[in-house]
Amino acid sequence: METVRSIMDIDSNPWLVLFLALFAFILGSGITTVLGLVFAPMFCSKAKRIRIFGLTLEKQSDGKWEKRDAKFYFGFAAEFTFDLKKAEGLSQEQLAAKESLFLIISGLVSLLITGSCAALGVLGGLCIESDFLASVAYWTGIALFIFDIVRFGIRLFLILRVNAQNSLGGYVQTALGKIRAGVPMAQLDLKPVMDLDFKKVMRAEKIMYFPIYFTYLDASGQYDLMAAAVGDIENEMRPAATTGPEMMAAATLVYYYSYHYVDVRKAKEYYHRMGDTFEKDKDANVMRIKGFYNLNCFGDVNSAINCLNAAKASVDSFSSGSEREYERTCIAKLEAAINRFMEQG
Repeated sequence: METVRSIMDIDSNPWLVLFLALFAFILGSGITTVLGLVFAPMFCSKAKRIRIFGLTLEKQSDGKWEKRDAKFYFGFAAEFTFDLKKAEGLSQEQLAAKESLFLIISGLVSLLITGSCAALGVLGGLCIESDFLASVAYWTGIALFIFDIVRFGIRLFLILRVNAQNSLGGYVQTALGKIRAGVPMAQLDLKPVMDLDFKKVMRAEKIMYFPIYFTYLDASGQYDLMAAAVGDIENEMRPAATTGPEMMAAATLVYYYSYHYVDVRKAKEYYHRMGDTFEKDKDANVMRIKGFYNLNCFGDVNSAINCLNAAKASVDSFSSGSEREYERTCIAKLEAAINRFMEQG
C-alpha cells in the first residue's frame, strides 16, 4: 500500500503532465528515427527524407543531401525506400518480408528502450526525493512508453493492411513487385479503384495507388480513363503535399495538367502544394514534369530545354528498368513537344 500511495502522491498537475507528454512525444519520435536510420541498411532500405521540425533533408539520386523548405513538423521523422542496388535479384515476397522485418524489429527495439525508460521513470518517481524531479521522471517515462506502444500498433496494422491480398495496399504491393521484376509499365494490367471492389479503402492506399495506375494508363495509351482517375484522387488531396506518396500524387497531377489536359491554374496549384521540395528535385521524372510545366503553362522553351537536358542526363540512374524505359518514352515526348513549339513559334 505504501508503494501505491507513493505513486498516487506524484504530482499530476495537468499542465506539467501535458508538457512532459509533448516532450516524450518528441523524444520518442527521435528514438524511432535514429533506430530507422540504423536498421534500414540491414534490410535493403535507405533513408529518402529526414524531417527535423521545420527542416527537411532529402537525398538526391546522386547521393547528396539537400535542404528543403517545409511546413513545421512536430518532432522527428524519416521516410525510407528500397536500396535498388542491394535489393537487386530479390523477389517481391523477399522485399515485402524485409520491409516488414525492418519495421517490426526496429519497433521492438524501440519498445525495449522506451519500456526501460518507463521502468526507470517509475523507479525515479518512487525514489527521487525532489517532488518535481520525481514527477518529471515518472510522467516522461510513462508517456514515452505509451506513445511508442501506439506507434508500434500502427506499424503492425499497416503491415497487415499493406500485405493483405484483399486490400488496395496489397494490390499496390503486387504492382510494385511486377515493376521491380521488370514487367513493362504498359503491361501491368491495373484497374480503377472502383472496379477492384475492396472494402474500406484507406486514403493512404488511394494516394499510393494513383501514380502507379496513372503511369500504367499513360504507358498503355488509355488516355480516356485518365480524367476519372484524376477526379477521384483530387477529392483525396490535402492543401499541402507533405509525405512522399502525396508528393508523387501531386507531381503526377502537375504532369496531367501540363501535358495531357493543359490547365494552367490547376498545374500551378499542385506544383505549389509541393513547395520547395519539388522545385529543387533533380530526378529524371521530376525534370521531365517540370519541362512540360514550363513549356505548356508558361511558354518558356529555354527552361523546358534545360529540364529536358537534365532529365536525359539523369535517366540512366533512375529507379528500376521498367520505370526507366517509361521515363525515356516520356522524355522523348517532351523533346517532341519542344520541337513542335519551336516550329510553330
